Amino acid sequence: MTARRGDAGDAVQAVSDRRSAMALSLLEQARKQGELRADADADADPETVLGQVAGALYHRVLVTGRPRDAVYVDRLVGGVLRGVRALRP
Repeated sequence: MTARRGDAGDAVQAVSDRRSAMALSLLEQARKQGELRADADADADPETVLGQVAGALYHRVLVTGRPRDAVYVDRLVGGVLRGVRALRP
């Protein structure tokens, strides 16, 4: 991460890493249990899935200034998960 002060960038990165760890762990567990599509390895990679959700949230808050209400978050997460969820017969 770049920052005017390297120690500030390191601190922001450390906080981000801690916040992401739980979500990444849950997504990795879902992948290992076959809950994510096997034919979408790159798309269903936990870091990619988290990036899709987090990137959209950051954009909404920091770029557009629009609220991140429950309806938006449900639609966002649902849309991403529909794209990578394993289909069950």
